[in-house]
Amino acid sequence: MPIHVEGGELRVEGKGHDSGSSGLLRSTLHPLLSTGMLAALLAAAACSAEDWPQWRGPTHDAASPEKGLNFAWPAEGPKQFWKASVGKGASAPIVCGGRVYAMGNDGSPAPKVEKKTPPAGTEAIKPEADPPKVQSDHDTLYCFDAESGKELWKFGYDCPLHVLSDAGGPNATPACDGKLVFTLSKAGQIHCLDAEKGALVWAHDLFKDKEDIRKKVLIWGGIASSPLLSGGQVIFNSVALEKATGKVKYELPGASRWVSPTPLKVNGLDAAVVYMQAHKGSGLMAFQPESGKEVWRVNMKLGSGDPLIFEGKCFVSGRAGNEDGSRLYDLPKDGAAAGQPLESPPLWQADDKAKGEGSYWGNAVRVGEFVFSGEDKALVCRDLKTGEVKGSFKAENVQPLAVDGKLLVHACNGQVLVFEAAAEMKLLVKAQVLPGGKFSILPALAQGRLYVKNSNGDLVC
Repeated sequence: MPIHVEGGELRVEGKGHDSGSSGLLRSTLHPLLSTGMLAALLAAAACSAEDWPQWRGPTHDAASPEKGLNFAWPAEGPKQFWKASVGKGASAPIVCGGRVYAMGNDGSPAPKVEKKTPPAGTEAIKPEADPPKVQSDHDTLYCFDAESGKELWKFGYDCPLHVLSDAGGPNATPACDGKLVFTLSKAGQIHCLDAEKGALVWAHDLFKDKEDIRKKVLIWGGIASSPLLSGGQVIFNSVALEKATGKVKYELPGASRWVSPTPLKVNGLDAAVVYMQAHKGSGLMAFQPESGKEVWRVNMKLGSGDPLIFEGKCFVSGRAGNEDGSRLYDLPKDGAAAGQPLESPPLWQADDKAKGEGSYWGNAVRVGEFVFSGEDKALVCRDLKTGEVKGSFKAENVQPLAVDGKLLVHACNGQVLVFEAAAEMKLLVKAQVLPGGKFSILPALAQGRLYVKNSNGDLVC
């Protein structure tokens, strides 16, 4: 089981194996280390600066609390402090405790090697040898100093690049509580690392002794849902584990592999929701993070984007070419019965199919009375009360970030665009900060600096 560590000590238990084997980790406890990432800057001093410790930021809604950022960029764009390369993947960077974490895969699609058929009329003395094994690809988590970009440590493990419609590599974004950092590979491998040193604390395999299921999951692009930290547990798409030990607390059978667990309040108490696809029908299920006990369930359909939950409501971005357009729901109030799926007709539903709108991948952010969603061909502004489209900007599969009345958008072509977060979506400034990639990745914003990564693994601050 090769595990690769630089920047600290490594202790590993287990047998070695052929470099062409999968080397997938099982549920074990070990110390170990490794991680990496990249960033891009917004020149300005920010008041009330915050970390960006998980997918979609500190409040899990792609909104930053920072104020006073300077968007008066020079013609060449904002000042670049440092850059790095972390490998291919859709995983977004995070920032926690003065450190940046980012991950990617170092592989490229394996060449096809086929047996040769002897020419007709010739005598084959012996069968052609089997095609040579191709060395396994590796996911690597990098840890950088947020200010200087100095690589502090990195941690690697065997995982296939597995290119589908993307560039391949990890889909899920790490999460960090300041002491521990958690990762999830597209093949179901979970790692918990010491955030400062990179030492492996524990590992867990979602598909231990279930290689047939792992192969089916990878056929459809692998796992893309990112971990959610809640109290003493870290919640993945289908299981909650104790942060300290990796012990399984409870399972969430049927949860989507693409939609990430999302926090919310129910009756003033902390809760979380997951999108259930194969358990009691499709819909959102709210549950208690400590126990996994169901609080309520609502029938609804999602694409692959996360639900946007706010003030007892849920916005869902529609899927392109699907009968379910973008829509807004009321979530259950006090007294909702657990175990009995509720029918909650949307407050409004857009006719995205007719208009060619909707998104399979995009997520959304709310600013005041508007919701801005990255849809297949545009960034769209909708009136939250009616669903009416108020404005749009042509940009493919973008994921907006809201800060101080502005929208920051990282486009597929490597540009960062800044809009007024208003109906007219006035474009204020744009800059080329990276080469283009296969798709856009949500940036991280912390301490007045913007960290941008593309799907090829280029990272700038």
